[in-house]
Amino acid sequence: MSPLREIATRRRGGDPFRALVEQAAIGIEQVSLDGRVLDVNPVFAAMLGYEREELHGRPLADITHSDHIAESTDLHRRLIAGTIPNYTVEKRYLHKDGHPIWVKVTASLAREAGGSPAYRIAVVEDIDHRKLAEARRQADEAKYRAIVDTAVDAIAVIDERGIVQSFNRSAENLFGYVAGEVVGQNVRMLMPEPDRGAAAPGRQRSSGSAARYKGSGRTAPCSLSNYRSPNGEPMASGISLASCAT
Repeated sequence: MSPLREIATRRRGGDPFRALVEQAAIGIEQVSLDGRVLDVNPVFAAMLGYEREELHGRPLADITHSDHIAESTDLHRRLIAGTIPNYTVEKRYLHKDGHPIWVKVTASLAREAGGSPAYRIAVVEDIDHRKLAEARRQADEAKYRAIVDTAVDAIAVIDERGIVQSFNRSAENLFGYVAGEVVGQNVRMLMPEPDRGAAAPGRQRSSGSAARYKGSGRTAPCSLSNYRSPNGEPMASGISLASCAT
């Protein structure tokens, strides 16, 4: 009988570990030293669309995405060898229907009474929704960067503190600075002294002679807009656009 089953059996006598095994809100897996599934709790089985019994005895590699097998095998080997006391890794398991599911695995080694390795025990958290959201955000950011980089207008993206986050090619051509000279600096560096207050964080919108060009020092009309959430708070991205005419 596997240790997880033993705990589940002892629950009839009021074993306090029952919640950790049968009613835990997170997956729990028990894996043998040779990498086979010894037991899982109901949450883990449901996460991957299996009945518990279907997973018993299966190589863990069978339910691990191929991109993560080498890393998972190495971590398992190092854990058994005692070179690491535990580990946490984000990886993809495979659902019974074949689609991948992102999980965070936190594993440690259980030992026999004499101290020799017995099996690996791990808690497994479903992080698929977070990973999908991150992928969508990265795709949106890449699309946005492509639009900004190829825009005809000069565009500088600044945060709520007025710090320049990006500076497109048209802005480089217009102002005479390369992006590396401007990114990380306050947007006020692009403005003549009388107009620097227009770039103060929190201003909704301002316009006027607010562009100062490198070298010549001449100015041109420029508008600044701060984008806020519906409740009036600065957006998390803190994006403002500076679009200037020649």
